Amino acid sequence: KDEIENNIILWEALANTTKQIVNINEEFSCQMIRDKAGLQNLPISVRGDIINFIFDTGANLSTVTQSTAKKMNMSIFPVRIKVGTITGIEVEASLGVCPLFRLGNIEIENAVFIIFEDQYLSFPSIDYQINGILGYPVIAALEEIQIGKNDYFVAGKSNTVVYEINLAMKGLTPLIYLDNMHFTFDTGASDTMFYKKFYEKNKAFIDQNYLPTELSFGGAGGNKSFPGFLINHSFDISGTKVILTDVQLLKDKVKPDETVYGNIGQDLMLNFNRTIMNFKDMYIKFE
Repeated sequence: KDEIENNIILWEALANTTKQIVNINEEFSCQMIRDKAGLQNLPISVRGDIINFIFDTGANLSTVTQSTAKKMNMSIFPVRIKVGTITGIEVEASLGVCPLFRLGNIEIENAVFIIFEDQYLSFPSIDYQINGILGYPVIAALEEIQIGKNDYFVAGKSNTVVYEINLAMKGLTPLIYLDNMHFTFDTGASDTMFYKKFYEKNKAFIDQNYLPTELSFGGAGGNKSFPGFLINHSFDISGTKVILTDVQLLKDKVKPDETVYGNIGQDLMLNFNRTIMNFKDMYIKFE
């Protein structure tokens, strides 16, 4: 009930907003920049300024700090919504719409942003401040995205070959289907993480071969510890065996509505020369 009421506040605030429009005038390509947290950033052009934004398929909506929202000349709505984070902590935020920003010659109009107070996207211990995050609605509108192993980014390129459909959506969250399991697909996560559903599927093997430990991780709203394991796991992807080591496995649900086996991060993508995400024909291809 609380979640539904929160969603009503969000969508009613946006009810009279002009829909997002993305004009792909030509293909955009660039070398992505790795920040202090090891996350991939794209250069966003706003009113002549260049601001680095994290590229994050795991973000349901794009996100900015209050100071960045002002710099981007956003229309800010006088509402407060609760935003869930990776640790299950809820943080209050507001909503805004950016009239126009660019990725090269790709124009994005009327994009919706969640606006956090600067402190919630600040990590003073490593002198690290997130300016903003590009989330699913903007990413999907680019239709097809390619990311090379060297962090080279290409968007707006149309692929004439349609591969096996292995991409689906749960609300605004992309899901990928691997080895008969469904995971969230999160380019904003450095490392893959497995959830309670994965533990239940493999409980006997994990309990016999791995020792329980405390896992600590964080995001907006701070850090939190959870009981779990560090495990090794292999995937069979397009005939290639991909081995991930020391993957965090959570024993319990972090969020009540959690239904997936885990969250796929960049560590899996780095086993391939290129990752293609096609939100038009709904597939993710690793080459």
